[in-house]
Amino acid sequence: KQCHGSLTQTKVCELEKCKANTSCNFNDWADWTHCASGATQRTRERSIASPGGPQGDACQGAMQETEACDEGTALEVADCKMSHWSEWGKCSRSCGGGHQEQERQIVSHAVGGGNACNGTLRVTRSCNEGLCGLQAADCIFEEWQEWSGCDATDASGSRQASRTRGVKVARGDGRPCAGPVTEAGACPEVAPTDCEWRSWNDWGDCGEA
Repeated sequence: KQCHGSLTQTKVCELEKCKANTSCNFNDWADWTHCASGATQRTRERSIASPGGPQGDACQGAMQETEACDEGTALEVADCKMSHWSEWGKCSRSCGGGHQEQERQIVSHAVGGGNACNGTLRVTRSCNEGLCGLQAADCIFEEWQEWSGCDATDASGSRQASRTRGVKVARGDGRPCAGPVTEAGACPEVAPTDCEWRSWNDWGDCGEA
């Protein structure tokens, strides 16, 4: 079935329920604005908290006031100041890659037209990137390999050479390696050696007499 009936109604207002005799009220005055260095005036404002009823008193009075700044109300110019960075916080994970944060705070805001603070207040970085589920083991450097690029017959030691060493990477929360894995240098000098004769062989058999 379709709806049938009024959608809007009206009736005479009962003045008692409308608080007809209620008077208008103001909110408290806000704080005076700051007097910057060199300023001559400061102001403050207030607003109407509740309007009066039809038979109540209306609000009367100033909504905004101003007065002269004097030496007692003028503020010295001061720039915003930030604290030092805190220590890095605890890593969010013990393994598998987490993050940790450090932060700083605004110690005092700018006043009197001073410079505002500019910069980062919180930063994050990765931590504990080792794989989970592995027994911790520190990284280990293997022994250096022999120098390469040297001519074994060249005893001058002036040729450029290089050598490398392997790395057994850390596991779990083990400490990583820090140091070179390839280095360059001169070929190591070859100690000179004198020629040496071998012993004589036995005499061969004589031919027919």
